[in-house]
Amino acid sequence: MDAQLRVAQLLYVDLEDPDGALRHLREFGNANPQYVTDMLLGQGEILVRLGRESEAVQLLAEELQQSPDEERLHDANVQLHLILAQDAVEEERYGEADRVLNRALNSYPGNPSVRYARALLFQERGRLRRSATALEQLVEDYPEDAGFLNALGYLLTDELGRHDEALPLLRRALAAEPDNPAIIDSMGWVLFHLGELESALDYLERAFALFPDPEVAAHIVDTHWALGNREQAMQLLNESLEDHADSEHLLEVQQRLAQ
Repeated sequence: MDAQLRVAQLLYVDLEDPDGALRHLREFGNANPQYVTDMLLGQGEILVRLGRESEAVQLLAEELQQSPDEERLHDANVQLHLILAQDAVEEERYGEADRVLNRALNSYPGNPSVRYARALLFQERGRLRRSATALEQLVEDYPEDAGFLNALGYLLTDELGRHDEALPLLRRALAAEPDNPAIIDSMGWVLFHLGELESALDYLERAFALFPDPEVAAHIVDTHWALGNREQAMQLLNESLEDHADSEHLLEVQQRLAQ
């Protein structure tokens, strides 16, 4: 199955033959019914990238009409709506993203993936308290989900200054997924805000070793600076900017430290 999706990716991206990619996925799905859902979703993704969103929606709607009890088709339909919403967010069409997610929630009330996407959309639109409320509801419904715990904990400490509330959430997330670099970074960041700088640096450097992301680098720069390690802070900042010159996190730190 993955090989077929890679072939379609090759046709679409490298050979610039989207119709060939769509045809390949359609024919493979028809010949292998056990993979038809994955092939439909692959076609949907390509159609969205081509700006043919209505065709993508119609494609799955027709399949659902024929097989309304097929759970995998419903899963694919949810994923397609998430792709549509993300595509709208990337183009800053936030109203359209909101409409897509509301449509998905109407069809699949309470779906956690759609609820999570909407919580993130609230953040994109600067509605931080609404995002926190939505994430709190998800954590209440799914108390063991490390992703929801991390998202809420990070939002509370990074944007809302509610560090004491964030810490136990992030501890729970880290207990569930101790090697997840995003959660390790979040733990370091809340400890930074709580003034536990040495412990914060340990977590942040662990996260960076696992996943050298510019946002994590920015957190390490801030922590080194707060510890008085100015030379190390500037060295990491400059090295990171060489690789990620457009990183808003690094540029914000650079501007702040230059003042």
